[in-house]
Amino acid sequence: MQDSPLIEGPVPRIVSIDVLRGLTMILLVIQGEVAALQNIPGWAKHASTPDTMTFVDVILPVFLFVVGMSIPLALDRRRAAGQSTLQIWQHVLLRTLSLLIIGIGLGNMRLGRSSMLPIGMSGELWTVLLLASFILIWNRYPLGTGRWKNLAWILRSSGIALLVYLAVIYREETKGQIHWLACRFYIIGIIGWAYLIGCSIYLLFQRELAAVVGCLALLICVYIGDEKGLFDEYQFFIGPYEHTRLGWL
Repeated sequence: MQDSPLIEGPVPRIVSIDVLRGLTMILLVIQGEVAALQNIPGWAKHASTPDTMTFVDVILPVFLFVVGMSIPLALDRRRAAGQSTLQIWQHVLLRTLSLLIIGIGLGNMRLGRSSMLPIGMSGELWTVLLLASFILIWNRYPLGTGRWKNLAWILRSSGIALLVYLAVIYREETKGQIHWLACRFYIIGIIGWAYLIGCSIYLLFQRELAAVVGCLALLICVYIGDEKGLFDEYQFFIGPYEHTRLGWL
């Protein structure tokens, strides 16, 4: 049971979704640790050919599945708490933006920093400060008034200022060229876009099955078109790194 900021009293959890989310996180941690080792078996890393799949390739799809399962429950709970459609849209857009920002930050953190950072700022320190800014911004501060409310505002504002500073000073050297932040290892960003699309479809069509199936068919067509290179000329926002078909991995 978990207290909700929207509805007074305990809110029941759907155990199966929580268990699936937890197991996926465990697989993610295991895969991240194993990937740093050498001479690991093929089933412990991403598939090397398009007609095969390992447990590593299942992690992101399961994350997306859990997001989709949770969307109707979360939005219906907000509507039951009395939030207007505009307030729900504001929440969806803010959360999407947060996921995109976190995705870009974590992706560039994984790439490793070059010596282009200012003197005194090592790559390791940049990473620690990046994670600290995430905590300051997206931490769930206790509800309060007076000085406690002001303290929460100061901490969150400090996190935003720190994140902006880290983004401004970031430089990456790739093949003799200097680049700024780019969308690479964009896992959290992918989840953010999927969250936005799923929420948009649900808010627009609710439980109209025919409309939802039509949206699914449209998304499948978009995927096929992307596989055939139909949208390659519009992917300039990915940055200087090579675009791969398996989710910018």
